[in-house]
Amino acid sequence: FRPTFRVPRVVPLFGAVGSGLMMYFISPVAFLVAVTATVAIYLYLLKRGLEAPFGDVRAGLFTALAEWFARIVAKMPRHHRSWQPKLLVPLEKPEESRADLLLARDIAAPGGSITAFHITSENHEEANRKLNELMECIEGERVFTNSIVADAPDFLSGAVVLVQVVRSMAVRPNTLFFTIGRRGESDVLAERLLQVAADEELGVILLGRHPKAAFGLQRSIRVWLHERSPDWNLDDSPVNWNLALLVAIRLARRWDSLIQLVTVVKTARETDRASAFLEELFERARLPYDTTYTVEVGDFSRAVTQLPHADLNIFGIGENPDVGDFRRIVEETGSSCLFVRDSGFESAID
Repeated sequence: FRPTFRVPRVVPLFGAVGSGLMMYFISPVAFLVAVTATVAIYLYLLKRGLEAPFGDVRAGLFTALAEWFARIVAKMPRHHRSWQPKLLVPLEKPEESRADLLLARDIAAPGGSITAFHITSENHEEANRKLNELMECIEGERVFTNSIVADAPDFLSGAVVLVQVVRSMAVRPNTLFFTIGRRGESDVLAERLLQVAADEELGVILLGRHPKAAFGLQRSIRVWLHERSPDWNLDDSPVNWNLALLVAIRLARRWDSLIQLVTVVKTARETDRASAFLEELFERARLPYDTTYTVEVGDFSRAVTQLPHADLNIFGIGENPDVGDFRRIVEETGSSCLFVRDSGFESAID
């Protein structure tokens, strides 16, 4: 039945409510039995996973609701209190990215999403099939997954365009997650993606995976905080550790691991102020009770190599990043590292 005249939405709503009330007034017991039986039959058929080639009423209903909610979300300003990790993951070589996707899943779960994309100029259908098979390893566990295969002459140009396009999505990704290669051939791609992420107001999680240690026993996570002297006020000065702390908290819950906060000061006179800063950060960020914090005096490079081994190190990304320096830090720590930059829409202390 497809009427050509306009029917106000209040009319079918009034009819449904009125019918339900009349059934209830006639016989409350029969009303409850009818509703219960209808819901039970629906859940039974839903559990069986029957597919109707002609479609059913759910498709139109859910599509209309999704479009309505998407329009509302698109008009609402982003706020850090509603932040959830929505990762955009470029995969240059999907067949080598299973471990990276598992880490992305651990960051996104629960409640987050992962959108992975691959750029190719060859067999599009075959690439799409392989990417879908790869995404099956991270499905479930309250993580929404999506995959995209796009056609472009080279990965860099296709990736840049795709990252820019997702900005127009109603529920847009908020963090770009990608991996640096073990050699320098992927540095141009990484540096360009870092620039595009900054332009599009995306957070960045850059994975430097150690070829031998991988993620170790997943028992310890060390978060490195940049030295802030002489301003150790938690609220006044600009920061770049919100996303790093949020990622550490989510991974610690997922892995059942310990978090250690570390900052390096140049002189011993700054030790007390740095310790007070870390203690305040510990309380306001509501970090796990077994979190520890350490203040090292001296040179940052020396502290990186001399502290005991951690299964995962998390560093902030400063201005004018050099991907070669990231690769060197991975080698010096002897463990996998995440290099993280805020988008400005995260907060670990509010």
